[in-house]
Amino acid sequence: MAQESNFFFRLLIIICLCLTAYSTYTAHKTKQKLDSFIEESRARQEDSKALYGIGTTVPKITFGTSGGNNTTPMRQDNGTIVTRNRAETARTPQERVHQSPEAETKEPAKVARTASRAVPSAKVRINDRYVEGKTYLPEGKFTEKGTVTVAIYVDFLGTVSKTEISSATIQDEDVQYACREAALKTRFSLDVHAGHDNLLKGTILYEFK
Repeated sequence: MAQESNFFFRLLIIICLCLTAYSTYTAHKTKQKLDSFIEESRARQEDSKALYGIGTTVPKITFGTSGGNNTTPMRQDNGTIVTRNRAETARTPQERVHQSPEAETKEPAKVARTASRAVPSAKVRINDRYVEGKTYLPEGKFTEKGTVTVAIYVDFLGTVSKTEISSATIQDEDVQYACREAALKTRFSLDVHAGHDNLLKGTILYEFK
């Protein structure tokens, strides 16, 4: 009877050791898969930024003179930023011929004193997730008032993988670009049950008033 008890006791110990080893192996394989997917997700995010032209800081739009230069940033089709004299964009060639240099330098300064600044705010709408940290706001000096709604696609890690303009009353491309860049910086809670390839769609409403 004692021998049988010892046998069953040893068998129980062996079974426990086998279960512990199997659990350790399963956890290790799961961690390897998770690490691999995180790297792939980061790579997809970098590709998405390159595809949509996101990731570079938008120059702030300023009205007035700086060191004798009065320029404004303009975006070309290839995504690069160029500067053009504001006086040239605001007047026809005939008007520029008859306009004195003194008037060209003083007029933008007058606009800067009278223009009112629009302050942005954000409202996030997404199911089963919450913002971690803070909701980033567009950076820059804005004067036009209105709204820009950005559609966001969030992976299971809480990273915004892709953005697009859903609707907007402000048609300025620089403002829309700044809103999409702010949306990419916002982080959401982790959801391990969402699936590796599933992207949860939501929106961020940016209001300038």
